[in-house]
Amino acid sequence: MDVLIIEDDENAAKAIRRVIMNAGFSVEIAENGCKALEMLKTQVPRLVISDLMMPFMNGIEVLGRIKADERLRGVKVMILSAVAQAKLEEALDAGADLVLAKPFGNAELTAKIKEILGIS
Repeated sequence: MDVLIIEDDENAAKAIRRVIMNAGFSVEIAENGCKALEMLKTQVPRLVISDLMMPFMNGIEVLGRIKADERLRGVKVMILSAVAQAKLEEALDAGADLVLAKPFGNAELTAKIKEILGIS
């Protein structure tokens, strides 16, 4: 798995997965942060793309758990959100490698993924 998407909106998750797969990456989806952390116990992706506002555990909490785990520290984390700019800045302060405001275009998402992974 190259990319793990954490998104509680099933339609949004499928749309994001389609864009990422079309760019040539293997993708898995977790519908919340708790399930994502379970998946991360056995798989280490290159990139985690997480929604910010989710039930059970928000994206910043997931980000904190990833960055606190020695095994996962090298995983890049991108936070997606339709919330205020201040929340996106909070995600950057918490250690996100990149934030992207919703809505975004497919080309923009693909470009940001390649940028965060250092692919030209």
